[in-house]
Amino acid sequence: MLLLMLPLLLWLAHSRNSEGAMMDPAGRAGTAKDWTRSQVLRDPAFYLLLVAMVAPPFINTGFFFHQVPLVEAKDWTRPLFASAFGSYAVATVVGILVAGRLVDRLGARRVLIFAMLPYALGLVLAGSFDQPVVAHLFMAMAGISTGLFYPCATAVWAELYGLRHLGAIRALTSGMMVFSTSLAPALMGWLLDGGVGFSVLFFGCALWAVLTVPAVLASNAISGTRRLA
Repeated sequence: MLLLMLPLLLWLAHSRNSEGAMMDPAGRAGTAKDWTRSQVLRDPAFYLLLVAMVAPPFINTGFFFHQVPLVEAKDWTRPLFASAFGSYAVATVVGILVAGRLVDRLGARRVLIFAMLPYALGLVLAGSFDQPVVAHLFMAMAGISTGLFYPCATAVWAELYGLRHLGAIRALTSGMMVFSTSLAPALMGWLLDGGVGFSVLFFGCALWAVLTVPAVLASNAISGTRRLA
């Protein structure tokens, strides 16, 4: 399918002129300058944002990878959990559509403040109850947060650091998120082998999801002070 779509994608890429967006100061979402990747790595606001940006891929991959022992621990059936991916998919689409409008109106950094809160609720429910309906609620909450996260994944860096070096910055952040997805199965597997139960993992990840709120607020405060300076 990708090969079949390639001619259309190439035509679209060459039929759009992005030079105006690169040069128009209004397209920089309020940034005072275009940051380089090395400058971004020295910015404390960047690392605070990573607390939120890395959370969805890490948590999703960890629990999805260990879904068989999760189903066994919860005394769910595999068809039940498989059907819950439908709830995840629908909720993700809804989250994306809502987040797209919110990012345009409020900005990506404001949306990120509350993006992980639905996931926190789903994680607490999954850690507290074993009823079959909880599988769907957990996956739906995960989908909403994942959907809220997607439109922010690029927009937040453009808002904070400008457009000129956005490709290099996105390459850096994407690499970090991919690394987190490779780390999650190993870390969760090691904890499960060590006797840590899924309830502890759920509550621990819920705490991480809640901590993204002060992390993003602190990042926004740092960048706001910088703009006023």
